[in-house]
Amino acid sequence: MINILVFSPHPDDAELCVGGTIIKHSDKYSIIIVDLSIGECSANGNNTVRQKEIDRANALLGINERICLDINDCEISSNSTEQLKKVIYTIRKYRPSIIISPYMLDNHPDHKETYKLIKSAFKKSSLNVYLDVGPVYRCKYIYYYSQDIISNNCNKLYIDITDIYDKKLLALEQYKSQFKMNMASKVTYLNKYMIQKITSKDTYNGALIGCEYAEELLYDGLMVCDNIFDYELYY
Repeated sequence: MINILVFSPHPDDAELCVGGTIIKHSDKYSIIIVDLSIGECSANGNNTVRQKEIDRANALLGINERICLDINDCEISSNSTEQLKKVIYTIRKYRPSIIISPYMLDNHPDHKETYKLIKSAFKKSSLNVYLDVGPVYRCKYIYYYSQDIISNNCNKLYIDITDIYDKKLLALEQYKSQFKMNMASKVTYLNKYMIQKITSKDTYNGALIGCEYAEELLYDGLMVCDNIFDYELYY
């Protein structure tokens, strides 16, 4: 059984949004990242280059394992039964306590489809369906992440990542093909603005809770506890 299963549409999406949360929890909890695709449609880099970058980032994240579902980049679809069964199989195989997935309001179509795909699999893995991909398993919690600042009234949980922020940035630096420009690079939003966008968001989240840097997890439903002293509120 794995404590946390993090779904990422492409390599580097998880690191961008919840890299600090992964690093902060990897010392105490077992974590697997599941890339839905290897990101072969990226403007820069290729599969060989990207795999080397993934391996270097993994070593810094401290995760137990990273797998790829080998779904074609730019073809992630919540309407695909084949893709749904791949995700259900993964959930039933690893039996996580927590799933972390992209949120529905991200701009990238693959991120939107991943949200719908993972949310459907989260529900259906606990039902008597698709038993050919493993026995029924109910994961207790699902959280979401986004590259954007979410201004709607959804529930939010903030994680102070100030103490390991340098390590998050170092993990992101391993994706040089995506975030660094050289003479051979095509200029993209990723290599011009993405790191600035993420560090700005992490700084903004930190300011909301009185620390330097923080990441945000979104969730549905209601927060329940046995003891009102078990959690911290920031005003």
